[in-house]
Amino acid sequence: MEEIDSNKVVAEIVKSNLDSLFEVSKSVAKNANQQLKSRLSRTFATYLAGIQRKYSSTKTIIYRDTPQSIKQFYEPIDLRNDKMELKTPKIGDIVSLNLPLIITGTGGSGKSTLLKYLLLDTLENTKLIPIFIELRHVEQAQSSLLNFITTSLQLKSVNLDSEFLEQAFNRGNFIFFLDGFDELSNPFSQSISQEIEHLTDNFSKCTFIVTSRPGQEFISWNNFIELRTKPLTQKKATSLIKRLNFDPEIKEKFLKDLKGDLYNSHRSFFENPLLLSIMLLTYRDSASIPSELHNFYSLAFEALYYRHDASKTFKRPTLTNLPVGKGKDIMSSFSLITYLKNVTSFNHYELKEYINTALKLADCECNVDQLITDLLQAYCMLLQDGTVFEYTHRSFQEYFAACYLISTNEQNQTQLIEHFSKRADTDITLQLAYGMNPAMIEEKLIIPFLSDFKERIGFKGKITKTVFKKFSKEYFDNVTFHHERSASLSVQRDEESKTINKKSLDLGITRLIIRIFNIDTWFEPDKKNQLSNKYTDDKSRVHQIKVTEALKDIELLEWFMNHSVELRVLRELMKLESALKEKNEKNNLLFNRLLN
Repeated sequence: MEEIDSNKVVAEIVKSNLDSLFEVSKSVAKNANQQLKSRLSRTFATYLAGIQRKYSSTKTIIYRDTPQSIKQFYEPIDLRNDKMELKTPKIGDIVSLNLPLIITGTGGSGKSTLLKYLLLDTLENTKLIPIFIELRHVEQAQSSLLNFITTSLQLKSVNLDSEFLEQAFNRGNFIFFLDGFDELSNPFSQSISQEIEHLTDNFSKCTFIVTSRPGQEFISWNNFIELRTKPLTQKKATSLIKRLNFDPEIKEKFLKDLKGDLYNSHRSFFENPLLLSIMLLTYRDSASIPSELHNFYSLAFEALYYRHDASKTFKRPTLTNLPVGKGKDIMSSFSLITYLKNVTSFNHYELKEYINTALKLADCECNVDQLITDLLQAYCMLLQDGTVFEYTHRSFQEYFAACYLISTNEQNQTQLIEHFSKRADTDITLQLAYGMNPAMIEEKLIIPFLSDFKERIGFKGKITKTVFKKFSKEYFDNVTFHHERSASLSVQRDEESKTINKKSLDLGITRLIIRIFNIDTWFEPDKKNQLSNKYTDDKSRVHQIKVTEALKDIELLEWFMNHSVELRVLRELMKLESALKEKNEKNNLLFNRLLN
């Protein structure tokens, strides 16, 4: 995108929509006159100018001191699912889908930056009114989504409320950007999920884009298309590094290695924009990149902790003079506290409260205000945006929470694993902990889970139809039929419960095991593995049937036994359970021999 006159852009959008907005106001306001029309114009112009100013630039792990224009460093990412792929999508591509969109991707895959890019594209190339909401702010305000939008637009200043908004939305001139669904707590995410579905059902003329880490709840969002962020290719990774304002000499050496063996040996790091940026920082300080994810984060922390400027002779001064080990202990305690509270941003009072508790937990004494300054300026673990403090990236919170888990006593480990398991489906905390201490995670989580799993489905060495049906009923609620004439097993969200139900928890732990042991879950639809036409529903893109009823159908059961991802995963899980138990028995035998 070229730099443009933002005032002109805002003025054109307001001018294009003002008559329509004024017509709506006449139906809900008693004194809808030209004065109200002028105030409406100023209200929307102020809002649009504000979000353009706020989201056109950002601080990142590379650009910590001064916000940088997204246009300068953004490398377009591709989106895909089993049926389509959008290459370097622009807002026109999204609008033309004619369905609400959920963009999913792992931490650091570029979802939020993409959303800001699409916001700017909307402002510059359409006449739609964009509504950009960071969903965690809605939870912090303990507000409904509609009331939060009303407040954000400052409509009460012109004596208009949510009734006006609903009628305005019904005309279809709005596009909604809802960022960070996965950052919501479980009870609040359920209410927001219902409200999002309500909005998309009632205002279908508008465009809706939601971002989140992957999660099972989106199966029930029947009117949404889900597209996943596509990993960066070597070409895109190279382009991103070239865009970054960084030491030219370091970049040149890094890009040279990237063209060699470094990309293939560290592909998972290069495919993720955040990890790629952190990799550049660690490369500057050590000229090497560890292959394990937990070692990578450890090295990244040290690179940030000992961060130098481009001259390589200046070390940022610290106020607390904490050694790196003690700094890591404090960050681990602080991250555990905020992780358990499910918060990644906080005001100054909350931050001081969390740090005071963390210092006690880490058995350390230092000045809290000085420590906050160091966390912002020297250790680079936090960012400040006005009165709000937040992690440089949420994945650092997960890494340090994992560090606390593997270093605490056995009783605490058992309790923490139980808590962490509730988010096994949406973050990498337990995955990182496994990398640091695989034996502990296997002993306290994976082996007990798989043993119970095996017993509950009645597995005796062979996956029969009876075993598969028992597995399906024990761990899933529905059979979901997809538009490409395939099917999958899914869990039904409990919208009333404030806790994660047992099936959702089990599925989350299963997906964690799948990630840790790289179990293949890819399904490639083709004519050979399609269901017959009797299972398709022309009225809906996706529909569901209770699993207890669906698997009474012999033809459908046969399909699952021959073509389903679930059957393949079940087979691998049973192999894994046997292998882990055998490994433990051998290790115990060897250990006993050493003692005798």
